[in-house]
Amino acid sequence: MRKIIFALAATTALFATSASAAGLTGPRVEVRGGWDRTTLDLSYDDGFDAISGEGHKDGFDLGGEIGYDAAVGPSVIAGAYAGVEFATTKQCGEVYGGDRACLKLGRNFTLGARVGAKVAPKVMLYAKGGYSNGRLRATYRNDEDSSLNFSAHSNRGGFHVGAGVEMTVGSNGYVRAEYVRTNYNDYRYADPDFSVTLDGHRDQVLVGTGLRF
Repeated sequence: MRKIIFALAATTALFATSASAAGLTGPRVEVRGGWDRTTLDLSYDDGFDAISGEGHKDGFDLGGEIGYDAAVGPSVIAGAYAGVEFATTKQCGEVYGGDRACLKLGRNFTLGARVGAKVAPKVMLYAKGGYSNGRLRATYRNDEDSSLNFSAHSNRGGFHVGAGVEMTVGSNGYVRAEYVRTNYNDYRYADPDFSVTLDGHRDQVLVGTGLRF
């Protein structure tokens, strides 16, 4: 009799744990978009002048994400995700005199993990982090000496961290909002006449909607 009672209690606990995370676990797919700010820190050195400056530019971001979340406790949820996004953000600034340097963001791949805490029957707060790979295009134009002009693009690795809130909608839908900060590795260009270093990072406030299966 004790064994039967113990088995029933264990089964009840298992279902209680699963039910406590219902709507917040399982495979998912979503679309997302929002505000994107790119900050550019540029350094220029031609052997005579060494100049540095920083500026930022706002833009719009649109992308998608797939992921999987699982309950690891009565109110704790952990998962992994992969995503791709595109931004309209382009930052340009004067380096010295009438010249101009620009940094344009292209596609961005993300791969990471998140852990969340269920704070209401249909609401989860979470933190996230992982790897980012963004395509950056850099250009430099010098009005006085066109031989110094250059244009190049590069895929830059980096990392992102963020936090957000997710809420279940209906039987298998959800909406969420989050803040994400991404830092990319420096971009460096050099030839015998000059060198340019571009350090880019981005801040995003995104909203998304998706389905679980």
